[in-house]
Amino acid sequence: MSKQDHTYIYAFDKDGLPIGKLQGGAIYDSQILASKKAVVTTASDSVTRLTTTSKAVTVVDEDMVQAAVNDPATGRASIWFNSGVIDGRYSTRFVAIDTDAKTNRGLVPGMVLAAGYCRERLFVISEDRKATQATPSYRTVLYEISPAGKVVARGDWDYPEDFRPATRSIPCSPDGKTLSALYASHEARLSNSGDPGLSLVRIHTRDGARTESQLDMHGFSWRISRGSLIDAGDRLIWATIYGDILSVPSTGSNKVLLKWRLPANHLESRIDLTSTHVAQIDYREKPTYTTYDLATGQRRFGPIDLPWLKPIVRSTTESGESTYTITDVAAINN
Repeated sequence: MSKQDHTYIYAFDKDGLPIGKLQGGAIYDSQILASKKAVVTTASDSVTRLTTTSKAVTVVDEDMVQAAVNDPATGRASIWFNSGVIDGRYSTRFVAIDTDAKTNRGLVPGMVLAAGYCRERLFVISEDRKATQATPSYRTVLYEISPAGKVVARGDWDYPEDFRPATRSIPCSPDGKTLSALYASHEARLSNSGDPGLSLVRIHTRDGARTESQLDMHGFSWRISRGSLIDAGDRLIWATIYGDILSVPSTGSNKVLLKWRLPANHLESRIDLTSTHVAQIDYREKPTYTTYDLATGQRRFGPIDLPWLKPIVRSTTESGESTYTITDVAAINN
């Protein structure tokens, strides 16, 4: 990406008509975090928090989003940036926004692989990479970030290099004691292919103690739509990038089940999961927006046409070095 290029965030109404636009510097993997209280998003030069009555901007200088998570109930949100090597060590800068809109900034050692809120607490899984060594060392650390931005290690462990979270979100159990992550590895291969499979890793928030179990995938893809993993109490639910809505019991059986499948189940779409619904933008031919009930797959809203989006997708960026695409979608009041 060039500094001539841009990141655009559009808002549209129930009729599909655009009602607002933010513009910032181009950043890889920009995301939108929506809650009842606010919308938080980022460009290379800013993290922006929007409400119905206010706009707050935090200045940054980054070029890649590593992870982005929020707590929809409280509006808390955090953006994690791949900041590269700082003082000889891989590091991840972050911007965290609290319920009162107070912003904290900080740095976590290593490369953050996933993040999640557990009630009032914020956790990240970080891979410790030492850039000064000829062969990088890989050690995983569970960090807790306090409301003031203080970083505290809660546990650490060694994992094989290819055993990493397949999604950037780590949801919390209802009791606030356990984080759940889906890890992809070549050891947990799918039965009918050579592709990696998934393992469920449950991490105790007190000390980082873990349990691991390989999932019985039945040929489903291990490729998870970014940030779609949610903890529904008795089950974990997620979406694959192909539009399969899958689930597995939080405890007990390791059998992955297909809940339902999105009608537009192809790669030219973006999916957003919440505790109640699934939102999807399909931009393969005629861009449309639709929401579905998470539990049943029944259509709740749409599809509505987004004709203004068609000339933007795949258009050449200002620098001429790339083309525009859609990186994320988030539903508000659906």
